[in-house]
Amino acid sequence: MSGLPPDRRFPLARVLRKVRELAEQVRQTADRVHQEAAEAHRLTEIARDHLARGRQLSKSGQVEAHHVQGSIGRSLDNAREAGRRLLGKSET
Repeated sequence: MSGLPPDRRFPLARVLRKVRELAEQVRQTADRVHQEAAEAHRLTEIARDHLARGRQLSKSGQVEAHHVQGSIGRSLDNAREAGRRLLGKSET
């Protein structure tokens, strides 16, 4: 660069300074993108955990609903049987 005339060195210095500034902006942008990607990954993992927990709760709820349905069915059967016994006793 020292072989260039003075009027040519100064514009080159300005260009180099601008290139350095732009490189720093690119580095900062890359850092920010990397941080945002890491946050997105973290949030994705949280969402997956919540999804898995939701599936577990749904399955558990289905099993519980099946048990409740069976219990209601047995209660209805018992009530019908008790009604028949009461009708049989009142007829005698």
